[in-house]
Amino acid sequence: MKKLVLIISSLLVLSANITNLQAKEWYEEKGTLHQSTMKEWCKASDKNKLATAGDFVSKGYIDKLFKPEIIQAIQENKMDGIKFMAGEIVTALDTAACEGKKATKAMSTTKVNDLVGMSMLLMNWVGKE
Repeated sequence: MKKLVLIISSLLVLSANITNLQAKEWYEEKGTLHQSTMKEWCKASDKNKLATAGDFVSKGYIDKLFKPEIIQAIQENKMDGIKFMAGEIVTALDTAACEGKKATKAMSTTKVNDLVGMSMLLMNWVGKE
């Protein structure tokens, strides 16, 4: 009986490790919400939101649209820095436009890319100093 429990435990641990190896990193997901409305954003999965927001943050970094301290923070923290900033974008958009999985009436037709840009400005990320 002990051998059976040990074998089952070993198989569970092994299968969990294999699953973790197969799981994509957040940045390997393909965000699909770049041209979407907030109605579509609010219905989307958290992974899709994070991947899309990560694309916007990466583009801002590559194009050097951010303030020097933001650029430096991304350079120092690499993907963790981009993920953190992407999470801030997700929170900002969800707070501004979503009530659960539904968009507020006032924001439902607003484009995601417009609200991302406005959020980056309001968070004081954009600009050259």
